Amino acid sequence: MRRTDETVFHFRDTVRQHFVASLATCETAAKHRAELLANFYDYRKTAIEEGKSEPIREYVLVRRGDTSAVDKLAVLLADQGIEVRRATAPFTVAGRQIDAGSYLVTLVQPAKRLIRTLLDVDVPMPEPFLKEQERRRARRLPNEMYDVTAWSIPLLYNVELISSAEPATVATEPVKAGTAAAGRVEGANADVAWLVPWGTTASGRFLTAALRRGLRVRSTDKPFAQNGRKFPAGTLIVPARQPVSDAAAVVAEIAKVSGAEVIATATGWVEEGVNFGSRYVVSMRAPAIALAWDRPTSAASAGHTRFVLERQFGYPVTVVRSHTLATADLSRFQVLILPDAAEGYTTALGAERRTTPEAMGNRGRHARWLQLGDELDGRSAGRPARRVAGEPRLARGAENRTHLRHPRRHPREPRPRHP
Repeated sequence: MRRTDETVFHFRDTVRQHFVASLATCETAAKHRAELLANFYDYRKTAIEEGKSEPIREYVLVRRGDTSAVDKLAVLLADQGIEVRRATAPFTVAGRQIDAGSYLVTLVQPAKRLIRTLLDVDVPMPEPFLKEQERRRARRLPNEMYDVTAWSIPLLYNVELISSAEPATVATEPVKAGTAAAGRVEGANADVAWLVPWGTTASGRFLTAALRRGLRVRSTDKPFAQNGRKFPAGTLIVPARQPVSDAAAVVAEIAKVSGAEVIATATGWVEEGVNFGSRYVVSMRAPAIALAWDRPTSAASAGHTRFVLERQFGYPVTVVRSHTLATADLSRFQVLILPDAAEGYTTALGAERRTTPEAMGNRGRHARWLQLGDELDGRSAGRPARRVAGEPRLARGAENRTHLRHPRRHPREPRPRHP
């Protein structure tokens, strides 16, 4: 790299300087060991006293909605050395009835400052500092804010957080670090099916794992009630008769690993809503997913999307270099994901995209993929990306709000007949 003073800075120089800085840091810490440890001790000790005197004494993570996300966040906090406790009975906070299983995080603890940094929804900044940032912006100077300013992990996880001025009075149990909530199968009699209520990231993980293991899975487009329990639209129905051997063991294994709630049922009778053979209950397919990669895609957008699908949901994607999209054979894919692209995909897809399929010659096989008009421009103008085709949709957003919605029936798939 050529610097402003015309000197050349080599990569080997960065390695050398980083190594020297690391040794200097270790040497300095060793020389001032006692002082450094005392500072850490005082920092955590004074945090306890602050927690006793500040307006917020406790945070409550409400275990509702995407309960698997709530559980994951609670364990994540425990992994950072934060004391988190799980309520074993219902309790009241600020006049609200809170379900058992919700989590309490007291601020009277050594990690109080870290807790505020991670959980506070709004961090007010001093007025003089804000005025200085406005002055710098007016002069087109870089701001002095750090990205931690915008952190609020409950918002990222889509988890409801309640601030309380007084600790709740309820029996609790500690949350241990590294103890992710394991799913289980409720009930032993699955003569008809296993039911997986939709609406959590865990149910999404169950679906992807079940499809990859070769299980037949169906999903209802409408809610129903069975045995006094209401099941939301999207609930997965895993028939007892499966093409795999020992289906019960496979379902139990997937439930445990995914963290999903699975209910065994010995009847197809429902008290209200659609039954299991309704035309509103559709078969799920394991879609083949292609993901545009490399320029012009945003590396962050493509990387985040791939991480969500492959690491959080355990579902594979096939990377397709963007510059090959115009000539690649996409016939084996049901889903094409186009991440953010500041320059759009016009060049990558070729000008022929705006012609008729007949005029595309050997690209006619893309007719059902390369939709005409602006659909392919997706995120290039900051608009939400549209589905180019097929199943499933990827809901972009915060970590646990970004989840795989249940895939729909393929356009060519015949609608199941009502029994």
